Amino acid sequence: MDIEQRHAEGLLVGSSAGALSEDRREQLEEIDPSWCPAWPVEWQRSFHLIGQHLEQSGELPTEAGKVLVQFEDLGR
Repeated sequence: MDIEQRHAEGLLVGSSAGALSEDRREQLEEIDPSWCPAWPVEWQRSFHLIGQHLEQSGELPTEAGKVLVQFEDLGR
């Protein structure tokens, strides 16, 4: 149920600060289907660093403590 519908029905809604309209969300999906602001920033940072690491080495770290990039343990 979207925010407008909850308001119309007199239901409580959380803060809408920073909420995206469906149109804006679709525009962002067209630019980059993998964007997802719901993912924690730490996860997004790790995902980005692992992508860069894969481009450089071609190997996915599978053990914690083996590959550190910008103080992030990519194997965790």
